[in-house]
Amino acid sequence: GGCAHKPDVELARRFYDSMVKGGIRPSSATYSILIRVFAASRSLDEAVDMLRLEPAVRGVECEPRIYVQLVQACLRERQGRRAVEAYKLLLARSSPTAAVNGSILGACAKLHMPDTGAELLALAEAAGSRVDRTDAER
Repeated sequence: GGCAHKPDVELARRFYDSMVKGGIRPSSATYSILIRVFAASRSLDEAVDMLRLEPAVRGVECEPRIYVQLVQACLRERQGRRAVEAYKLLLARSSPTAAVNGSILGACAKLHMPDTGAELLALAEAAGSRVDRTDAER
């Protein structure tokens, strides 16, 4: 089975390594696919580490949606600490819109993760990122 059906983290790693060794520059789409593979195999630490280091090493400016994807994957797996780490990566690169923050805070509420939601809200406010009042009150 390939990457699409059964998450094969080792295959994804080898593919990525051979890609960069071959001089092919990764894109946001590359990182999006890797996040999906890592999330499906519950390797979220590796996904966070990858997004923290690899784009800068490869000279790639990932789209903010890639970091949002990682935050949401961490939340779905109820990994609050990792979600906070991923959100900090997002904040270091962009200022999330009120809609993005609302979506993230909504996921925290839906998944009964109030402590994580409160921490993410505090980070957003400290960074001057926009938050809709109704999302903040969930």
